[in-house]
Amino acid sequence: MKKVLNQHSKKGVMFNIAALLCVLSTFLLANAVYAADVAVDALPTNGQVVAGDAHISAAGTAAAPVLNINQTSQRAVVSWDKFD
Repeated sequence: MKKVLNQHSKKGVMFNIAALLCVLSTFLLANAVYAADVAVDALPTNGQVVAGDAHISAAGTAAAPVLNINQTSQRAVVSWDKFD
């Protein structure tokens, strides 16, 4: 009886490991595909202040872009075209 139980337990463990590897590889592949679409230094584009007081300005260089948001009110809402 113990031998039969061990065989079933091993099959269950192997199935769980295979399922885990399948899920993990799918997650890593999906993450790599998504990451390939977005540059490391990507910034949000076309920000419009729709509520409150804030000023949005771009600085830096093409190789190292910087986006400054100076908020002068207690609350502000900014609408972006794209936020990758």
